[in-house]
Amino acid sequence: MQEALRRSGAHPTGFSQGDVFLVPNAMLRLELDMHRHQPPAAKHRPVVVMDSDPRCRDSRILTALVVPLTRRIADRAPTTYLLPAGSAGLDADSLALVHLLQPLHRGELLREGTRIGRVTEQQCVALLAKLALAVGMVEPDNDV
Repeated sequence: MQEALRRSGAHPTGFSQGDVFLVPNAMLRLELDMHRHQPPAAKHRPVVVMDSDPRCRDSRILTALVVPLTRRIADRAPTTYLLPAGSAGLDADSLALVHLLQPLHRGELLREGTRIGRVTEQQCVALLAKLALAVGMVEPDNDV
């Protein structure tokens, strides 16, 4: 399989920073589900891989850091980022919930998830800036 990935130009781990996967909602921890005290809806949700490429290449690391997306774009906040329909394989405008960065087991991501696209380099830089804001590395600039 890795030989096929190498020939196709894909990353040897099967993913790299900026890749977008559809994963079962049950694999994620979302604020909405926590507030409801209910199990997550039985559907698939897009996530963006935020690991750096060196971290993606490190076979000793068993997890991938991902940011879940939602179609509820009215929930914009300083630590969210709008990805328009048509970009990254998304069929609707979607909001990246950067403040909900979380680990997923790599094996589950590749076994249970489906790669649907990739964010642009510009979008990836914007997502990383939102992550820096979420963890307090930069101060908010009042833009949402």
